[in-house]
Amino acid sequence: LGGVVRLSNAFDFYSLPGVGTAIWAAVTGGGSRAAPCPSIGSVCCPLRGELACGDGWSLAHLEDGALRLLLVDGLGHGEAAAEATQRAIEVFDAHAREPPERLVDRIHQALRTTRGAAVGIATVPPHAGTLDYTGVGNIAGAILPPDDPARGRGLTSHNGTAGYLAPRISTMAYAWPEDGLLVPHTDGLLSRYVLARYPGIMRRHPAIIAGILYRDFSRGRDDVGVLVTRTPTAPAPPRGDDRE
Repeated sequence: LGGVVRLSNAFDFYSLPGVGTAIWAAVTGGGSRAAPCPSIGSVCCPLRGELACGDGWSLAHLEDGALRLLLVDGLGHGEAAAEATQRAIEVFDAHAREPPERLVDRIHQALRTTRGAAVGIATVPPHAGTLDYTGVGNIAGAILPPDDPARGRGLTSHNGTAGYLAPRISTMAYAWPEDGLLVPHTDGLLSRYVLARYPGIMRRHPAIIAGILYRDFSRGRDDVGVLVTRTPTAPAPPRGDDRE
């Protein structure tokens, strides 16, 4: 592990006796020495035995410092689900700075030639305040306070499937606490997880939290996509001991 720490741009781990250990290391490509953004982590994995993943995500940094996130769950799994998800990501990347309701409607229209998808878009402010969420379909999620993650507040998605039927597209506003966590996920993850069982986990890197959720709470019969986000911050500067 000492070698991993020296060679990586960012590193974190969490270990709990009798439960297991999660290790996260990141190495930037293309000769970059900048560390990854410390405010977001994710896991997206296909159903066991398949190569294509029908879950996916993307992000955009807005002019006011907010972070806009997309999480998509293509209907079912396999190649056709992955095709719908990729199309949704392409639309999001091209129009991410539009109002979220218009953006979800764009995705809805673009997915009409696919099998469709569940879609969730969250706009996370750069400080405590109000978080906006716009969802269609079975993307679940919660805002977890840092001092008591068991008392999280769930996010509301309206019934429907983007690309097929979306009778209501609207944005809900939620109180966003200082140092809180946003955890949206697809239905491949059990919604009844309890992070309070993991002492100190709320202070670990979001990628560690996402990995533990995937490890311990996957349903095992679908693709899994989970994001973990805290208040947006800029990517960390290079470490003093970084070397080419």
